[in-house]
Amino acid sequence: MEGCGRRLEFGNACGLDAVRRPHPSTPSVITTDRLLLRDFRFDDFAAVHRYATDLEVVQYMPWGPNTETDTRDFLDRNIAAAQIEPRVSYGLAVVRAEDGVLVGGIGLDLDRPDGPQASLGYCLAREIWGQGYGPRRPRL
Repeated sequence: MEGCGRRLEFGNACGLDAVRRPHPSTPSVITTDRLLLRDFRFDDFAAVHRYATDLEVVQYMPWGPNTETDTRDFLDRNIAAAQIEPRVSYGLAVVRAEDGVLVGGIGLDLDRPDGPQASLGYCLAREIWGQGYGPRRPRL
């Protein structure tokens, strides 16, 4: 199922440095022709809660379906993690470039700041399944 996430292990050879910020105060942003990956914000609550409460989306996740408290805690954790230096946890919102709609999340957690291993997971809203967004994640 395209929208369900999985955890993967990989090393620096897969381009972890592409995610690092040039300066601690600079937010993480990665763009493709169809997607924007950016740090989560508090105003993402409604969009995150929409996919995080969808039983089909969270069916194979180790979390969910979320309560409102779960979703607020998720955003709090990711926003706080973005401020820690050195940064080892990248919880990023997946946003459609064409209309700015948040359609999922992707997480990259480094085992330690200098690598060489990390875990990658993602979750996509059901309304974008089957539209080719899943293959946009890193190919390992």
